[in-house]
Amino acid sequence: MEKRPNICDIESGAALKQWYWLKSELLDEVRRRGLRQAGGKFDLLDRLAHFLDTGEPDLPKVKSPPRTSKFDWHSEELRPETVLTDSYKNTQNVRRFFKAHAGEQFKFTIGFMDWIKANTGKTLGDAVDEYHRRKAE
Repeated sequence: MEKRPNICDIESGAALKQWYWLKSELLDEVRRRGLRQAGGKFDLLDRLAHFLDTGEPDLPKVKSPPRTSKFDWHSEELRPETVLTDSYKNTQNVRRFFKAHAGEQFKFTIGFMDWIKANTGKTLGDAVDEYHRRKAE
């Protein structure tokens, strides 16, 4: 198994996103590099990756399309046939679903979360299959 590098030694956004980082680690690195510290964990990750790739201190402003789904990922009953909507969120409810259907060892990865967000219209069952495919690689 490859050892995770020190975050200070990473030189590209792709290399940064290969690894799991705690928010505190990302925040320390963003501070060290003099970048804006606002936002959640994935905001920090994206900002730092963009900086590593371009040298620009912040991401370009992109207006998100309005969400059309009102599905509540926090409280709805989730089943394999539940369709991934444009309002998808990684919640404890979703984590419980994946642990029940993909195994107790289930863990979200950045690549898997990106796959879910990019595959609106597929089902949670499709996501479980994709998780197993990625895990087998």
